[in-house]
Amino acid sequence: MSAKSDAPGVGSSGTPARRFSEAGSSDDLMEEHVRRMVRERRDTAEGLRSEAARRLRGARPDLAEAERLARSALESYARSLDWAEDTDMEPEAHRLMDRAGRWVNATFGCSITWDGSNYQRDCPVDLAHNRIGLSVGGVAKRKCSLCGRDVSECEHLPGVAYLVPGGAEELGWCRICLKEECDHTPDDVERVSLVSIIYDMELEEVSFVPKPAQPEARLTSITLSTAELIEDLGPGFVPGEALRCERCAGTCAGLVKYGESSQLPGSDK
Repeated sequence: MSAKSDAPGVGSSGTPARRFSEAGSSDDLMEEHVRRMVRERRDTAEGLRSEAARRLRGARPDLAEAERLARSALESYARSLDWAEDTDMEPEAHRLMDRAGRWVNATFGCSITWDGSNYQRDCPVDLAHNRIGLSVGGVAKRKCSLCGRDVSECEHLPGVAYLVPGGAEELGWCRICLKEECDHTPDDVERVSLVSIIYDMELEEVSFVPKPAQPEARLTSITLSTAELIEDLGPGFVPGEALRCERCAGTCAGLVKYGESSQLPGSDK
């Protein structure tokens, strides 16, 4: 990695890269970002759940659409918990997810998915109680969201807030919201922090970790051993028959968390 340069350099558009005034630590910006992600996913989930309940009311309830909406809500509740993990918002995110899981289980019933060869645990509420994520490793090229230069060569630092103008004309994306099209203009100046934009990466590994850097990098299914199911359910069990899931029907035993030195399931760590 090359040393940082004092030269102005150029942005991705070929224009000289600007320097921006520092505006303190970016810790508050990160905290607000996390809270916004939690709120957005929670509000999406609550809206889907409310609409599902509405579809069940009336003389001619739409059961199929209500179930589709309700199960989509469970995914958003789980993602809200992912962002809330280890913050003061975690208990409420967990409570709302469990409440929704109980309602879906009682209203529609739940079963373990059979894919034709194996059973899969793929319920987002079930999986979210096992706090495991995924981390990728590899060689990446990253550019600075503030000036467009390689992050190893620009003067902007992680953890520092900067006062920057909006608008996507100069870099091809807005420094404030990172969108290619938005309502921000160069006259809009806000405090933001550096975001490393990966534009090329050679993937080398994917690992299980207790808490991923990208909160939503989570497992989407876990294969159940047919041999273990036969042992648990008895010799009369025939693979392929319907298996009801009652994970959300009982009392929650809590979230299963792993320390950095803990043995992760399916991992040599």
